Amino acid sequence: VDAVGEGTATVTCFVGDISASCTIHVVSSYVPVTGITPKVSKVTTNRFEAFEVEIGVSPANATTRGFYFEIEDPDIISFEGVSDMTGHFTARKEGSTRVNVISKDQEAGKSSSFTVKVNGPVVPEGAVDLGFRKDNGMPLFFRNANLGSEAEIDAGFLYAWGDPTPYYHSKNPYTFRKGYENGYTQDVYKWYDSASGEYIGYTHNGESLAPDDDPVHKALGERWYTPEVSEILFLYNNCSHKEEVRNGIHGMTFTSRIEGFEGASIFLPCGGYLVGKDNLADGNFETWKGDRIYMGCYQTSNVYYNDPSGFYGFVFYNGNIYVRRESRFIGESIRPVWRG
Repeated sequence: VDAVGEGTATVTCFVGDISASCTIHVVSSYVPVTGITPKVSKVTTNRFEAFEVEIGVSPANATTRGFYFEIEDPDIISFEGVSDMTGHFTARKEGSTRVNVISKDQEAGKSSSFTVKVNGPVVPEGAVDLGFRKDNGMPLFFRNANLGSEAEIDAGFLYAWGDPTPYYHSKNPYTFRKGYENGYTQDVYKWYDSASGEYIGYTHNGESLAPDDDPVHKALGERWYTPEVSEILFLYNNCSHKEEVRNGIHGMTFTSRIEGFEGASIFLPCGGYLVGKDNLADGNFETWKGDRIYMGCYQTSNVYYNDPSGFYGFVFYNGNIYVRRESRFIGESIRPVWRG
């Protein structure tokens, strides 16, 4: 006998003149949802942070345990998905919103809600928020000092592109490490094969450094990286710039023009660049005219177009700013960025 619907039926069996009966009660297998409850009633988070909320559904043997979310202001948070009875979200904009949790058991009609308050983004220690946001809305913070230093006015170490270890121990004068006694030359560069005369890594147009080869990521970890061309151009496109001398150190100050962040600034010192053992652009070298050259030379993480021996550099001197080809084997400064 198969149960095909709810109700009560009497089944009688006949064998000749003999019969027997039994009563069968068929009840529904449907178990309604009696309650749906977020594990928290209020979430407080920061912009661009991911968060999750676990949802409880009772009883545990309810036929339909699924649920969905309705966000009253989807500009403030975005829904990313559900796994293991947990909703995943990302905070997108400062403000507050209510999130309704609605059971998929339409007959039961149960629902609940929780609220979310989103504060401004958390700026990591040692970073400056100039108001830069990428196309996906995530923040881009610049470190307040160059790689290899904690001081804003110090150029830090100068690095060959894609090599996390500087070739020298100290400067003024430069003291070079064993194996690099001749300084920054192509024949000792990590990504150059002297036998073939060719570069052996990062040879595609615009290719960007992998994290394991990025001096910034190797030194600082987490979300710190050498900026890409598009990222460092934020400084040029969204900041005013001015040459300054701070405590005797020449450099350029970039001050945000983005609404709400006016006045936020960073100072990029002129660290020059190292070719061989000589730095001719950090102000310590005097030309035959008696002039001193102060140049800021900063790396991006992108190989130069159609020329794997170079990368896109961010260079400034005499009040002008250039994005130009720089040779990968020379030593230059790096200003780290933190990607949200």
